Amino acid sequence: MTPLELIFRQLNNNLRSIHCRTELLESCDWDEDELENLLDKVTTILDDLSSRATSKELETDILLVALRERLRLAVYEDQIDMIMRLIRAEAMLNDMQGQDNG
Repeated sequence: MTPLELIFRQLNNNLRSIHCRTELLESCDWDEDELENLLDKVTTILDDLSSRATSKELETDILLVALRERLRLAVYEDQIDMIMRLIRAEAMLNDMQGQDNG
């Protein structure tokens, strides 16, 4: 599994964590149904991108650009910013863990 695939998988799990869920719920005007719809859309996009990406794309920022573009078709910009911020945090965490192991 490439680092970006790992980040996408962890992001998918973290989107449902209490802190992220609360932040995203607020962006949905506290509508639980809208939040579940948002999470389903994001999960579908992440799964689709990671399953169809080439190994070269998984090792570059091309996939992140594609993710942002796909999200723009499905969710609000403030929600995209939250999701991209989570991806950056996951990447930093993976880098730190890689340094600890190396």
